[in-house]
Amino acid sequence: MIRKFFPLVMVALLALVACEKEEPTPTPAEPTQLGTPALTLQSSNETSFTVAWTAVENATGYTYQVDDNDSVNTTKTEITVNNLTAGTYTFKVQATSTSEDFTASEWASLSITIEEVENPEPEEFHIEITINEVNETDANITVTPNNDETIYFARVITVQELITFDIYQYDDEIIMYLMENPDREDYIYTGEVVLEPTRLSPDYTYIVVALDYLNAINGAKLFKKEFTTQSAEVERTIEVSEIEVGYTDVSFHVTPSDNSEYWYFEWMSTESYEEYGQHVIIHAYYGLQNLALSYGFNNLGEFLQQVAYSGEDDAYISGLKNETDYTVMVFYVDPQSTDPTQIYDWNYTPFEITTLSPTGNEEPEITVSNATVTDLGSGLYELSVTVNANDCVTQLQGAAAMYESCANYFDQGWEAIKAFFWLRDLGTDALAAAKTENGYVYTKSGLEAGDYVFLFEGANAEGVMVYNGYRFDESHF
Repeated sequence: MIRKFFPLVMVALLALVACEKEEPTPTPAEPTQLGTPALTLQSSNETSFTVAWTAVENATGYTYQVDDNDSVNTTKTEITVNNLTAGTYTFKVQATSTSEDFTASEWASLSITIEEVENPEPEEFHIEITINEVNETDANITVTPNNDETIYFARVITVQELITFDIYQYDDEIIMYLMENPDREDYIYTGEVVLEPTRLSPDYTYIVVALDYLNAINGAKLFKKEFTTQSAEVERTIEVSEIEVGYTDVSFHVTPSDNSEYWYFEWMSTESYEEYGQHVIIHAYYGLQNLALSYGFNNLGEFLQQVAYSGEDDAYISGLKNETDYTVMVFYVDPQSTDPTQIYDWNYTPFEITTLSPTGNEEPEITVSNATVTDLGSGLYELSVTVNANDCVTQLQGAAAMYESCANYFDQGWEAIKAFFWLRDLGTDALAAAKTENGYVYTKSGLEAGDYVFLFEGANAEGVMVYNGYRFDESHF
C-alpha cells in the first residue's frame, strides 16, 4: 500500500519558513545640533567694528548676519564690518555643518553701538609775530604760524610806504598791494622763520606783515606788528667830491668806505627833498623802481645789477632843468636783493647843487606839420607828422598817448601835459633830419581809430626846453 507523505512535507516547509522570519529594522538616531559660538566684540571706531567667535566642534562653516541684511557664509571666525554710520547694529552668527549628523547651532547675537564722532572745526589759521630785538639799523623778528604746513607770506616794509599810497588803514588793500609785487614769492615760507632785516634807518617806523599766501585773494586775514628802530647819529660813510655843475647836468666823484660795496644815487628838487624829510629815501625808491620798470626790469634789484657802481668811481646825471636847486643822494645798495628795506643802505650822503642859468642867446624851436592818417585796412591806421627843429636844438624827444590821459591839462599847453608822456630820445639821425627842410617824419602804425596826441620836446645846449605837438581827434578817421 502506497503511503501519502505530502501533508508532512508541507508542514515541514511551513515550519522552516517560520524559523527564517527577519528581525525588525531599528529606528535611525536624530542629528545633533552644533554648539553655539561664543561671540565677542574685538574693536570698533566711528565707521566699523570687528567681532570674533570661538570655533565650534564639528562645524564646517558659519553664517552671520548684520541687522536684516542678507546672511553671509564664511569659514572665518573673525569679521570686520566697514562703512558704517552712527547707530546700533545687531550682529548674529551660527555654526553650520555639511554633515547630516549635525544641525545648525542657535544664533549668537551681539548688539554694537557706533558712536557719532563730532569732527572738531579746523583751527583758524593764525600767525604770531614776535619782535625780539630792535637796534638802530637792524632787527630780529620771529614769525610763527600755528600750522607748519600752511604756505604764508611775510616781510618787513615801511609804514610810510602804506601811508604814501593811502592804504595804511585798510588791510584788504594792503594785501592787494603786497600781492601785486612781481617778487612776492621771494617772501613765502612754511613753519617758523626768523626775519633779520639790516640796512634800516634809525628812528624809523616799520611794519611786519604776514598772511596765508594761497588764500590772499580769498579774504585772508592780515597779521601785522609795528616797530621803530632806535635813534642814532648818522655817520656819513660815502665821500662825494669833484662836483661839477652844468646847465642840465652834474658830474661828481664818489669814494665809498669799502671798495667792495656797491652804490648808486637818486636826485630830486631840494624843495621836495626838504618836504619829504625823513621819508625822502622811500620816495627815492619809488623813483628808481619806476625807472627800472620803464626799462623792462622786473624789479629794482635787476636794474641795479646793470647800473650800480662798485668802489671809487665817477658819476654823471643829465636831464636836469636849468637854474634849479637839486639834492643828490648817494647810498650803498645790494643789487642781489628784491626787498626795498634791503636794497638801500639808508645811511646816504646828500649834497645840493644849483644848475646854471641859460644865457638866452639861442632859443630852441620845434614845429609840427603835415599830419597824415593812412587807412591800413582791417580797422587799423598809420598816423604821422613832420617835425622840424632849428639849429640850436641839441636834443629831440617824442611820444604818443591817448588824449583821455591828458585831457584835463591839454588846454594849458604842451608843457603842461608832458608828465603824461614817456618821452624818449629820437636819436641823432632824427635830430639831423628835423634840421633839414623836409624835416623828420614821426610815425605810429597799427592804431585803431581814436583820439591821440603826439608830443615833442627839444632842448638847447644850455638846457632851455621847448615843446610842441599835434592832436589826432576822431574827425581825422
